[in-house]
Amino acid sequence: MTELLALFSKYNTSEVVLAVGLMMSRILGMIWLAPFIGGKLVPSQIKIGLSFVIGILVYPFVLNEANLDMVFRPQNALYPFAARIAGLIAKEVFVGVILGFIIMTIWHGAEMIGRFVDTARGSAMGTALVPESGKQASVFGSLYFQVLLVFFLLLDGHLIFLNYFAQSYALIPLAGVPPLETGMWPFFDMMIRITGNLFVAAITLSAPVIISIFITDVCMGLFNKVAPQINVLFLMMPFKAVLGVLFSMMAFYLFLDESQKIMIVALNKVWMAIRYLTPLQI
Repeated sequence: MTELLALFSKYNTSEVVLAVGLMMSRILGMIWLAPFIGGKLVPSQIKIGLSFVIGILVYPFVLNEANLDMVFRPQNALYPFAARIAGLIAKEVFVGVILGFIIMTIWHGAEMIGRFVDTARGSAMGTALVPESGKQASVFGSLYFQVLLVFFLLLDGHLIFLNYFAQSYALIPLAGVPPLETGMWPFFDMMIRITGNLFVAAITLSAPVIISIFITDVCMGLFNKVAPQINVLFLMMPFKAVLGVLFSMMAFYLFLDESQKIMIVALNKVWMAIRYLTPLQI
């Protein structure tokens, strides 16, 4: 007991409370978006408990890198103490949300692919609930979401992401501020390109199904010219739905292979975002 009290006496109580609050702000911001850790499906009590578990694991490392003396005893204080604390909390939430958003783009892309496929096969009105996001998606969008979630866990992508997230406390310490004065255009440019590349990847992966159904539509249009008395539109609706499923299953290996590349790119973007947000003195 004496040794435990001696250990706690080494740290300032105010610094410990502030460090825990800032650390939890970043963790909760990340868990709020990352579907493989939290998401809408997990109750809030479990999210908070999981945040505390992650916080306990990284807390000793975080406290050594926090450098909170500049918050409590700044040399040139331009803002009051409350404003500095509010700014640091906003920064921590921003960092956590950004990292969670970048990794979440994988599953946004999966939903987009499923939406394109279902639109091409004439089943866009059919929706299914995605429990992890709490939103309605197309039938194939929900399927691709769940498949990518399992595939990401099988490839240990969650461990790589958590490793990067823990290292973010060393590169972006709690009291550190991103390089706002020198401009953050490379960071914003990367975020814009992430969303643009997401759309390109969705078009590319859904292209086999879209092209096959387009060719089928052309063939049935020619058939309608030969036999105009046959209502090709109503005959094609169930046929296109089945054809979309068939070609989706045939292109499923391509989907998994390209999805692995998308996951690697997304994890690299997470690390790049951490580097872009690193303060200049690090």
